[in-house]
This record gives sequence, structure tokens and C-alpha cells, in this order.
Amino acid sequence: MSTSTEQKNECILTGDKEACPVCQETLTIRKMVFPCGHVTCCKCLFAITEWRLLNDKKVQDKWVKCPTCRQHTDVGNIAYADDGQSESSSSSMLHATQSREKGEASITVKGSYGTKIEAVTRRILWIKTTDPEAKVLVFSSWHDVLNVLEHAFTANGITHIRMKGGRKSQVSISEFKGEKRSTKGNHKIHGQEPEQRSVQVLLLLIQHGANGLNLLEAKHVILVEPLLNPAVEAQAISRVHRIGQKNRTIAHRFIVKGTVEESIYKLNRSKNTTAFINGNTKNQDEPFLTLKDIESLFATAPPAVQEADEKPTEGSDEKETESLRHLPPSVAAAIAAEKRQKEQHACSS
Repeated sequence: MSTSTEQKNECILTGDKEACPVCQETLTIRKMVFPCGHVTCCKCLFAITEWRLLNDKKVQDKWVKCPTCRQHTDVGNIAYADDGQSESSSSSMLHATQSREKGEASITVKGSYGTKIEAVTRRILWIKTTDPEAKVLVFSSWHDVLNVLEHAFTANGITHIRMKGGRKSQVSISEFKGEKRSTKGNHKIHGQEPEQRSVQVLLLLIQHGANGLNLLEAKHVILVEPLLNPAVEAQAISRVHRIGQKNRTIAHRFIVKGTVEESIYKLNRSKNTTAFINGNTKNQDEPFLTLKDIESLFATAPPAVQEADEKPTEGSDEKETESLRHLPPSVAAAIAAEKRQKEQHACSS
């Protein structure tokens, strides 16, 4: 009882207008979060759990109901959130980012490569300097990019291995994990085992390595280019950030500013926000890309403003064209073709 009283007194009021669903008081910076996403204040949850322990004979059933959706929830799955730590954590992250940028700027990459290849190589050299034991996954959609990265890693002394799929993929994964290989045949000479080298980087095609692998040995995931499918990127990161991972997982995205890559990244961000608002939080793929989405990928400048003396003659057609942009390309093309057919039929009659 004394512990619960002390924790109740620690609750500090904030200016947030969100109210506790039980007592209807303004929530504090310290709150309890249910797995379903609903929150309550500290004192109400303590009161609910204490009442259940005192009145329920089955003490082993340590569950409560969410006050908002009435979902049965294990007490151990209810999280304690402190919003007051967000400001300090954001400032520490900003300081860490600035120090990382300064550290990376002092690193010289051997060889002449493109901007992105040099940036990826410099980031891995910085990781190697700060944490020599850290392992890195590098995902790309293109064989040529992985070929150039292999050349850059070799020139800069970064130990790496590439998973090319097929039967040899398991050998590459085992070597990356540091597992001992069998010493059969020619590998065993005069009773001596071959030297086991430490591999820091595993290069993978995102089409092959984004699903079904368990690579908990790695701590960093590098996505060389953005994808139109955010779920594939999430699957690639989940090769490391999954159940059983004891280390912090860090994902690195490399995007060239002012190119189509930046447009793809912004489009994915908007899709994730829309999915969250619509309740689609299971990282499901979008069924299609609309014409408006495709236009946003290649939009470089806003359309020219029409002069005052030029009045549009077909305002309804412009509105219909604007509405077609939100439809899938196949549907929009079918509607446009049907419209043209009707116009031709009207002119002939």
C-alpha cells in the first residue's frame, strides 16, 4: 500500500486536455498504457488492481479490463509511460547525432565512388570505429549497387560477405553469424581447422533477405534506397529488431535530396500516417498506387498559374480529370476510354 501511495503522489499535472476514462481528471505526464492503446491515470489503475486483489479469490488470474474498450489485459503487459522524459531524450538524441556527424566528417573513404556509396562506406567505418564488434546488414534492390559496395568495402578494409541466394545462402549466413563450419574433406589439413574470420557486414538483396531470416547478431540495418512498399522495408528491419534481440537496433536510411528517392520517402510517410489514422497498423501493403501518387513522385514544380484573360472552357472536364487522379491507373484509363467513346458517339449522331 505504501508503494502505491508514493507512486500516486509522483503524478504531476500537465497542460494536456486528455482525460482519464475512469475519473475524468486531466491526465498527467505519468500514465499507464494498455496494449490496446488506451491510457489511464496512475491512481485509477492502482485502485482497479488493488480492488481486484482484495475481492477476487482467484489471485492467480492477474488481469484487468481496459476501462475504454473492456478488453481483458494481463497486468504485466500494461506499460508505464513518462512523457516528461521525451524532452531530455530528444536533446540527447540531437547531441548524439551532431557528434556522429562530426565523427563521420573526419573519416576518409579510400577510392572514388558516388555520393551514396561513399556515405554508406563512411557510416560503416564510423560504426567500426565506435563499436568494433557491431554487425551490419546492408539491403539494396540492385545487384550493381551491391557489386560497387563490395568493391568499396574491400578497398576500405571492411570485412563483408554477400548472400546471393540458393544453397550457398546458408553458408554466408553462418559465416556472418560466426558459426563454425564443418571441417570435412580438404578443409581439414593435418588436423588443423581453418581460421574463422570475423565478418562485420552482410550484403543482401532486399527481395531475397527481407523475409524468413533471424539475424539477431546484427545491430545496424542499412537501407541503401527507399522502396515504394513500406512493408518490405519493415520486414528487412525485422530481421534484426525481433523477439530475442537484446541490443538496440538502429536503422539507417540513405536518401539523395532533391531526387525521386525523396519523393518516395515522403509518399511512404504519408501512407504510414494514413494507415495509422484508418486503423491499419499491421503494416499491410497498399493495394495500388493512384495516379496522384505517381504524379507526386515526379513533381518538380507547381503547375503554372493560368493567366487572367485565359478562361477555362471546360471546367467540368478539369474536375473529372482531377477526380480520376485518386483512382488506380487501370480504373482511370477505363473511365477515360468510356468517356471518349461516348463523346465520339455523340458527335457522329
